[in-house]
Amino acid sequence: MYLDENMKGQVKERLEAIENKIYIDLYLNENEESNVLKGILGEIKELNEKIIINEKTDNIENKPLAKFYSDTTKGVIEFHGVPAGYEFGAILDLLVDTANNSFESNPEEKMLREYLDTNKDKKVDLKVFVTPTCPHCPPAAYLGYKLGNDYSNFNVHVIEANSFPELSNKYNVQYVPKIVINEKDLPNEKVNFVGILDAIKN
Repeated sequence: MYLDENMKGQVKERLEAIENKIYIDLYLNENEESNVLKGILGEIKELNEKIIINEKTDNIENKPLAKFYSDTTKGVIEFHGVPAGYEFGAILDLLVDTANNSFESNPEEKMLREYLDTNKDKKVDLKVFVTPTCPHCPPAAYLGYKLGNDYSNFNVHVIEANSFPELSNKYNVQYVPKIVINEKDLPNEKVNFVGILDAIKN
């Protein structure tokens, strides 16, 4: 058991806000983290019948990962690794807001939306590196989740940095959260809609 009874009660209460079906595709391998990811999400699923989990056998990189989507999700949302610590709460928010298509808008988002409306073929690969002990990581991850849910242009990968040292080394992850857009670093002061718009234009 990964969630104690007290935690299950809190999670169940949070998930009562889910109004529509939410799907999770699991891509697993033979390592222990796959067992933990499957176990945690399986226990969450038991708390709400609107959560549907499917195990996939596709040959895909950077396992374990969970792909989240609802009938209204436009892009791609993936979490690589185990959503523990601070990231666990962000995953619960992701489940609710993806199911209900209820991510909040921001006045700054208007320019990004207008740009993407006129550049529908623009593809954006967005990686957010996080760790379970980082209190600043969930807002960055959540911004990624929103972009993946609301825009077909975005493929979003939230990556637990400690679980993927090769990726962390490749992208020189020396701090978290770290965002990489189309293989280029996004400075922390630009982790907002305006900064993301500037990054995908260049």
